[in-house]
Amino acid sequence: MTAIIPNAFILGLGVMGANIGGHTKRITAQAIWFVVYCVGSTFRSLIALTIDIVGPQLYKTAPYSEGLRANVVTLAVVTCTQLLTFGYMLYENRKKRAYLEAHPELNIADYVYHDHTDRQNPFAFNVL
Repeated sequence: MTAIIPNAFILGLGVMGANIGGHTKRITAQAIWFVVYCVGSTFRSLIALTIDIVGPQLYKTAPYSEGLRANVVTLAVVTCTQLLTFGYMLYENRKKRAYLEAHPELNIADYVYHDHTDRQNPFAFNVL
């Protein structure tokens, strides 16, 4: 479990860096991701070497069943969230491809320097 959870953090940052257009949006999303990850790590911290808010409260008495349950639940939530995110990104890519096939007259040059969000830009695909 301790090997899987940090990988989710690194992959999450990579996915955001690849899928969010615009420097300000990307930096803001990564900052929000980092804060949410830090708050969430207090629930699943096995090594209490960092300053934790909630984590140490779950590991007060042996056999530490509350803390272990929190770790398993967190790992399940992270896994489900990643699978749902992957499915949503796959759905969005398919929808954009179908839109572009239905509208072959669209040109990527019309969208490059305009202030469109990633949802408004049909050429902005999610990197999976």
